[in-house]
Amino acid sequence: MVIAVGQKGSLIWTADGKTWQKGNTGVTEDLTRVAIGREGTVAIVVGNKGTVLRSEDSGKTWKAITSGVTKNLRGVAIVRKKGTTGLSALIVGEGPTLLTSADDGKTWKSETLTIKTALNAAAIVDDKQAMIAGEQGVVMALNAGKWVAGTTNIQRPFYGLAMAGAKAIAVGSLGYAFYTTDGGKNWNSTVSRATQCLGLRNGGGICVYNCDPRQGGRDCPSGLNRCAALRLSSTQSINICQAGTAAAGFAKKGDKCNPSGDASDGNRCGPGLACVYNNVDYACVQRCTPGANAKCPSGEQCVYSQTLATNICGKVAKKGESCDVNKGTYCEAEHNCEFDHSTGKSTCQPEKTIPLHGLCPRFGGAPCSKGLICVGGSAYYRWFCTKGCNTTTGAGCDSGWGCLRAGTRGVCIQRCNGPNDKCKVPSLKCSRLTSGGYFCL
Repeated sequence: MVIAVGQKGSLIWTADGKTWQKGNTGVTEDLTRVAIGREGTVAIVVGNKGTVLRSEDSGKTWKAITSGVTKNLRGVAIVRKKGTTGLSALIVGEGPTLLTSADDGKTWKSETLTIKTALNAAAIVDDKQAMIAGEQGVVMALNAGKWVAGTTNIQRPFYGLAMAGAKAIAVGSLGYAFYTTDGGKNWNSTVSRATQCLGLRNGGGICVYNCDPRQGGRDCPSGLNRCAALRLSSTQSINICQAGTAAAGFAKKGDKCNPSGDASDGNRCGPGLACVYNNVDYACVQRCTPGANAKCPSGEQCVYSQTLATNICGKVAKKGESCDVNKGTYCEAEHNCEFDHSTGKSTCQPEKTIPLHGLCPRFGGAPCSKGLICVGGSAYYRWFCTKGCNTTTGAGCDSGWGCLRAGTRGVCIQRCNGPNDKCKVPSLKCSRLTSGGYFCL
């Protein structure tokens, strides 16, 4: 059975995926999420203004359930294991809102959380294994009856969760995804940049970097500072990193902006400003070059923002002091502006780093420790921190590691003898290079 929901109480369902039938929900609120439970017969739908619907006949008929809340609900999960007792269903939403049920969604109880951000997704295996996720990088796992927050080191929203015992993955905006293998205690990023090979009319091809226009070029490599659409045909286009800058608009420094190419003049940043995502919204900022040529306004400094991954003109806050990227207050070097879900405030905290050979996110999240480089390939789970090296002399790598060229620099990669060899970084595989030799890639 498959159920789909939408605006103004609309719902359709199918038993074979070929023919669809309309369901009568009896409500006019927008519906947002569906969960199907035990043996595919029990289903729960949630929506705006506290709307909860329940079906016991595979979605053919629906009954409104009292939720006890009026907030917009964004996520729902119900156990699929036959015979599970205790906690059996979850609902999450704005507020934050967390509702729990021990009778497959017939009745609901509101729970109190220590966080202050909205929740978007929920997952449950049984009464002892459940997770919730939401805005500002929040992920929480059920531990001995209490909800405990995990650490993802990002402040972007999560929209989906999937669980398989102690393993889980949380996915969110801009292609970000984090996974855990220990029940939510530790989370690792799986994000990587997407590249694409485009064929040319006269033969051959060209590699391009895909990008998100909402990032204002921040997800593009050095030298390609603009994300714009490339038309492939009359009906198809893709967003790729390009050189140059978009036409200036009228939005001032600190104003909200729209990074898309078709934004109005009032929503595009003025001359010398860039529209970037700051973990809260899109705002106009002034990029700068450290040193005598910073050209920052009086009272501001050229500081590197880990949050924005670029040098920005702004005021500098020290460890423990309040920070707000929206208002141009950034943290001093080697510190991040971290949001505390229990207090609802952001302060500067020492930068969390990833050690040698640890898995690292290509963008966002914690960076590699000082002196290390985050390298990887097309597979999102194969990025890790390693040493740099001299490609001419091979100097800089430990015994058993070779120096390979990655773009314009050398990086240390572990040598191996064949496909059956184990690599120090578990997610890597011993592979043969076309130029000869086996390496963990």
